[in-house]
Amino acid sequence: MIIDMHYHTELTSNGQLRTEDLLAYVKRTHLIERAREKGLDAICLTEHDRIWPADAVQAVRDEFGFPVFRGMEVSSNFAAYGHVLVYGMETYMGGMWYVEKLQRYVQEANGVMFVAHPFRELLTWSHNPDHKTITVEEGCTWPVFQMVHGLEVYNGGTTDKENEMAREVCRRLNLLAMGGSDAHSVVGVGNCVSIFENEVSSQEQLLEELRAGRFRAGVYRRGQFVPVD
Repeated sequence: MIIDMHYHTELTSNGQLRTEDLLAYVKRTHLIERAREKGLDAICLTEHDRIWPADAVQAVRDEFGFPVFRGMEVSSNFAAYGHVLVYGMETYMGGMWYVEKLQRYVQEANGVMFVAHPFRELLTWSHNPDHKTITVEEGCTWPVFQMVHGLEVYNGGTTDKENEMAREVCRRLNLLAMGGSDAHSVVGVGNCVSIFENEVSSQEQLLEELRAGRFRAGVYRRGQFVPVD
């Protein structure tokens, strides 16, 4: 089963995520049609520091007959782009900026954590004014990698070089490897994905498969999804 585990609608209404807004967005952008055309079997909505209510994604499922799951991309303090994808939380909680507190919250919820695009812009001059290259060995020493279940090793908004480094660090640390488009519009949906061994029909089953590591990262190339080891 092929799922884009990292997609943003960027919707908000006075800070609220509302069912009617999500339904209107899906209809206006033809998100489900685009996902199906790409070959996706499901999509996971991961807004920044917010999570869609269960009834909102269920409304999309009911109307379009397409699996939609929920996660959240949490901003944290571990790096310049210190974003962590979390699955299993029901709401944003105070103090999640501190990755140690975020880890505690996720553990209490029996959820899972993946570092999103871990080396974004850290291999380029914009965040490396001294033009120093971060080595794989140095990347492996980041304390945050001891606090998560895995890394997003293929991200649609990150360079090949940065993705390759994430992939190698993930391999050396024996962490789970995830893929997600990080698309903020339907144009990029499904460019990077996670390929699950089993069918996933519910949020609870998604969490079970993530915890068990029964998936691989994948990329969309020449009209098909290619798993990446």
